[in-house]
Amino acid sequence: ECEADCHNGCISMNAGKVSISDNCVHCFQCHKVEKGCLVYKSLEMPKGGLKMSATMSLNCYSHHAPKMEWFEQFFSYKNEFDQRHSLGSQMFSFFKRFLRDAELLHNNEFSNTAWTIDKLGLDNLSSWGLMLVNLAYTPQINWLIKRVPMNEIYSKEYVLSLLISDGAKESWVNDIWSSLTRIAELPFGVIGLGSMTKEKNRAIAITRTPWQNPDPLVILYSLYKFA
Repeated sequence: ECEADCHNGCISMNAGKVSISDNCVHCFQCHKVEKGCLVYKSLEMPKGGLKMSATMSLNCYSHHAPKMEWFEQFFSYKNEFDQRHSLGSQMFSFFKRFLRDAELLHNNEFSNTAWTIDKLGLDNLSSWGLMLVNLAYTPQINWLIKRVPMNEIYSKEYVLSLLISDGAKESWVNDIWSSLTRIAELPFGVIGLGSMTKEKNRAIAITRTPWQNPDPLVILYSLYKFA
């Protein structure tokens, strides 16, 4: 199905293994979960996240990681978000994946988790803490949590080298860094994800620091998820 679906003939299958040719134009159509990636759907857990190897989806948000105004639209429009949002098609597609990963969508509807966060408000760090707990089980954020320790400065070059050593394609790593940069600019940054050191408006390093006053209920939720 993947081979037949690629408009540019860049996907081939052999003995159950996928191969992407060097002629790939990076149109990202094969990344569109809405379109129905069979591998993604077959490995998707009932409560969110993926069982697949992290290296298979480290570039899961490409260069379309979410912005605060996207969250504001989602929580404002709720189940009408699909019809009323102002995002471009690629932004929308990748944001929908992020919403599923954060468990804000269930069966394409505003989830129970989303209703809880709606009551707390986006100005409450606990809202972002609940989302981060869920995101911790998804490839890109899980990789960051495991590979970048707290209270150490990791340069962009070193992070990119780690990504490559862990199996990410060289053509992906700058997109992954860009994605992590944008996510860190959200309140996730101050609750453990990390903050970026910038030089001439470009992120050159990341430093993860613990959430200074964590909500005990968020910790309890994280223990529940872990169990």
